[in-house]
Amino acid sequence: MSFEFFITADGSPTLVVGGEEQRVEKMHHSQGALSESLYVYLPVLETLAAQGWPLKIFSLGFGLGYNEMIFTAWWLQGEAQSETFPSLERMDSFESDPRLREFFTQWLEGQPPSEAQEQDFFSAYDQILTALAKKFSVDPEALKIQLLNWRRTGLWRLLSKFSPPGDEESSRSEIRYTGFFYDAFSHKMTPELWSESALKNILSVYAEEGCVFATYAATGNLKRALKQLGFDVSLRPGFAGKRQCTLAIRPCQPPRSES
Repeated sequence: MSFEFFITADGSPTLVVGGEEQRVEKMHHSQGALSESLYVYLPVLETLAAQGWPLKIFSLGFGLGYNEMIFTAWWLQGEAQSETFPSLERMDSFESDPRLREFFTQWLEGQPPSEAQEQDFFSAYDQILTALAKKFSVDPEALKIQLLNWRRTGLWRLLSKFSPPGDEESSRSEIRYTGFFYDAFSHKMTPELWSESALKNILSVYAEEGCVFATYAATGNLKRALKQLGFDVSLRPGFAGKRQCTLAIRPCQPPRSES
């Protein structure tokens, strides 16, 4: 893939990505990368807190790390306001492009950029970090250190490409999640992640009995898969004029904590 930075209307950066067969796609809406990420995915965290469910996060489509930094800023704010705020039990992020994993890790570890492209990415990460620290009234350095600590202790893993489980897989994974940030590229770029069978297999294997799922998309395949697996589906107005986005909750008694 090729990358080019684009500054969206709220001042936050996104990437324009060129894929196979000359397909080009922005990672976020041109009206606001940060604003869209908060609009679509912050309700996952608010729902987890309201339900009292453990913090076990599945994040597909790491990109520039928006959702991971949103989670960390939200957690730091909550932890500062309540002595009983839940700890992170697990956060697994998936990103197929090794450069996006490597650049973010280098920035997080405080390594200096070695080339011009890395400097562009580091500047973007700094912009996102500063904006989120301001929104959630937390210290930007504390945000960065917390995410780094989670990575070093294995509570947060930045993993490579995610492959949906096959139709033949019937056993549930030992790793199950309560919150899903489904931020994959569109169906045109990653059709294997948007078919009804793939969505059903992913959630059947990886979703806790009680969980919440959000994505910027709203497709028939997605709605059918979620409803068949017992989710209550809310089709919210999309961000900045988009048609719709999806927030879905599968209610139950609070699932078991791993701690």
